[in-house]
Amino acid sequence: MAGREELPLVAFTLLAQMAAGIAVCLPALASIPFSLLLSIGLLLGTGVLTAFLHLGRKRNAWRAAFHLKKSWLSREVLAAGLLWAVWALGVLWAPLRAAAFTPWLLALLGLGLVFSMGQVYRLRAVPAWNTWRTPAAFLLSAAV
Repeated sequence: MAGREELPLVAFTLLAQMAAGIAVCLPALASIPFSLLLSIGLLLGTGVLTAFLHLGRKRNAWRAAFHLKKSWLSREVLAAGLLWAVWALGVLWAPLRAAAFTPWLLALLGLGLVFSMGQVYRLRAVPAWNTWRTPAAFLLSAAV
């Protein structure tokens, strides 16, 4: 099957977009069901773990987070980590979960994750992808 080695990235992209889409909808809810909050972490965590299957040298994965000035992939890793960290704190620490700013923070981080995911694919070498339509498609996918 051609392209089989790319399936972990497809899974990460779709699962992370689902998690971010849910996070973006949180501020619109009067009260946030705990099961909905748990689903964000489950989707994001599963996506990130699946993405590790794509790595050639897994022992070098930690280096992905250290090129923030130049690399959208590093920014994507940071955004996913921040979204997961705020989610985990919100689930584990009841005062943060009850705070009015938490859904807005999760929504903002979710938007940042999806935007950075789209920017990863804006490659000069692929002119059809290097347009505003690429991040817009990622945002629309998360909205769905």
